[in-house]
Amino acid sequence: MYFCQADPQQLNLAGQLQYQWPDTHLPWTLMDELPRVSDEALKAAATAAFGWWSVCSGLKPQYVTDARSARLLIYTAAIDGPGKVLADCQLPTPGLRQVRMRLDLGEDWDASLTQVQRLISLVYVISHEGGHGIGLNHAPAGSKNRMAPVYDPSIVTAGLFDRAESQARYGQPVAVPTVPTVPTVPTIPTVPTIPPITPAGGFDVFSVIMKLMPVIQWFIQNKDQLGPLLAGLKSIFDAFQSMPKPANLVTGQLVDKVNLRATLNSWVSTFKLTAALTPTPWDDSLAVLLEQALNTDWLFDLLYTIADGRLTITEEMLAHALAGNDQAMRLAIVQQA
Repeated sequence: MYFCQADPQQLNLAGQLQYQWPDTHLPWTLMDELPRVSDEALKAAATAAFGWWSVCSGLKPQYVTDARSARLLIYTAAIDGPGKVLADCQLPTPGLRQVRMRLDLGEDWDASLTQVQRLISLVYVISHEGGHGIGLNHAPAGSKNRMAPVYDPSIVTAGLFDRAESQARYGQPVAVPTVPTVPTVPTIPTVPTIPPITPAGGFDVFSVIMKLMPVIQWFIQNKDQLGPLLAGLKSIFDAFQSMPKPANLVTGQLVDKVNLRATLNSWVSTFKLTAALTPTPWDDSLAVLLEQALNTDWLFDLLYTIADGRLTITEEMLAHALAGNDQAMRLAIVQQA
């Protein structure tokens, strides 16, 4: 089956790059209905057909509802009955503001967007005729190109002729911009809740140890994230220190800083000795963390604030800190207070 009955002289001129639109814009519209094919299916098939040429070249097809603004108009007509000429289309010869494509009413059309065998594919035929509508000649007979003159639905990819001729007129395909990946905030493991310490009769070293231990062990279990986690904790502590303290947090100090520093020093020695005698996977990490806390003023102050019962570090605070969302982090601290 031959696609069309285009004027051989016009096709010859098209082959010499005589015909094309002045730019890459190709507005098109539907003028008639096609029996046994819904308007929606016909529009979808035509959209897919013109999309073929935007993949091959820099052409930018666009469906429009106003025929006056369209360059390519799709009609239906009784051409010559089933199985002969399937459709035809004018070429954009000089002086034409619009070209007309005609689909033969006598054909058994299929609007499927996938490959068909028994029926005549609207997508295939409209893409071929659309090639004429943008100024292309026929490809050599028997070549694996959509612009070959004989209907062959087995051709599902653009051939060399299709690409070369369309790009010679409308340039390279327009690259689809890559959407940048939005960085995700790392999942923060649940932070243990530390109830305030209320020692009876003075400083309770054992209570301090028991209350701080869950936080320190949590650090050890997530040591791969230690760098960003420490940065997040620094942000939390800075925010906490810079905020006006509610009355219920400005209470008498329940833990003395000197005693807490002595306790941490004792832990370092104990765990170093324990690691040498009966090593465990977390002893060395704990000793390193405690030494860092002793030698880093803000981290020591943060542990002191936790042990004093004035601040409980939560998963929400860490998530906001790691995301750099200071305002939300401060709000979380205020809500806790």
